[in-house]
Amino acid sequence: MSAHVFEAALATGEELLWQGRPSTALFYWRWLDLYFLPFGVLLTALMGLPTLLPNSPESPYQSQDIPLGLGFVMLGLYLVLGRYIVDWQRRLRTFYAVTGRRVLLKRPFAAVTFLNIGPELETSVEGATVWSLRIGKKPFDPLLGEALQKNLGLGPYGIVFERVKNAHALQELIRDLQNKQLEV
Repeated sequence: MSAHVFEAALATGEELLWQGRPSTALFYWRWLDLYFLPFGVLLTALMGLPTLLPNSPESPYQSQDIPLGLGFVMLGLYLVLGRYIVDWQRRLRTFYAVTGRRVLLKRPFAAVTFLNIGPELETSVEGATVWSLRIGKKPFDPLLGEALQKNLGLGPYGIVFERVKNAHALQELIRDLQNKQLEV
């Protein structure tokens, strides 16, 4: 795997017990896709056709409207396809690790983030087929509502290991490490 990603972040005597990365499948269904996909297709079609059709004197769209129309077409294409590619590229460069003392996360263009494993650290596994392991406490935001906050991924979770295939086993590893610390 990519142990070299975490070498500089490891303390003396600390060793990796588990390391992994998110699934690198290109497409993942999210509940917000129920909104984004139809809106993106509609935006692309409604703004793309008048922008790309030949400009005639009878057309309500004039040449000065073309840059605005192309901007909306690009936004629509991003909503339909681009956001999957951006998310996929981000996941290709994301790495996770667990040591005897800490949970580590390396995201692209960011330093290694870590949480110390202690008895107060909360973990939860979410998902039906591909799971995410949330580590740390996430406060509820009454203004956004729990469902929207969860779908948008907002809130100060400590660390989220998203789309890992063995999230339940990983959660058990972290709980075992917490229990060992309680025994000491």
